[in-house]
Amino acid sequence: DRTLESIDISGAFLKGFNFEQIRDALRKMGIDSPHRIVIIIPPMNVFRHLAELSDKFHIPEHQIHDYALLAIKPIYGLNDAPLAWQLCLHNHIKDSGGQKSHLDENTFSWKVDDECIAMATTHVDDIAISAPIKWINNTNESFTKRFGKVTRQQLPFSHCGCEYTMVYDGYKICQKEFAEKVKPAPIPQREESSKLTKEELSDFRSILGALLWLTATRLDLIADISQLQSRVTIAEV
Repeated sequence: DRTLESIDISGAFLKGFNFEQIRDALRKMGIDSPHRIVIIIPPMNVFRHLAELSDKFHIPEHQIHDYALLAIKPIYGLNDAPLAWQLCLHNHIKDSGGQKSHLDENTFSWKVDDECIAMATTHVDDIAISAPIKWINNTNESFTKRFGKVTRQQLPFSHCGCEYTMVYDGYKICQKEFAEKVKPAPIPQREESSKLTKEELSDFRSILGALLWLTATRLDLIADISQLQSRVTIAEV
């Protein structure tokens, strides 16, 4: 009686924890984090646009350089923005009864009388859910109430670079489209024992990242790619 759906939360980073909530959440996890104050100096025309929304931002043009914007939440471009969103999303999932996996902190299950009734995985603002349709509908309402606009995709759909479809005896996960877009990295034509240049190392990292993404469906690649990733800092031709 289960189905699969993909849920995407719009503007996720702007709906996560503010800086103080991040500190509180990390403190509960036994992690001490610094007090963050983030000031943004925007392009001059930003204040004109903001003034159209609120008179509080109406600043005489000759005084614009005297002002900046104080960020209350991590925004796109800050290295802790993904963490702030993950903490917020995972807290909401746990409040709804989701139990975090001991093997993967981005996998959750919901149980009734020790029977698993639903599962979900999270990747930034993309959530994949396996559950009865009624349960998914209720969960979607919960996400919408907490985070605003939520986009639902039903089978067949694309989720995190994987194509999900239903086949006669179950489900199929395919990465053919992603795999066809992977481009080979040029191999330098010089001594094999020589170190990679900065540009070559960038190519090496890029191809490893692409191949690692393919291990979602190609488990046979994991060992080789893990070994290669352990040699990035000492990579040779």
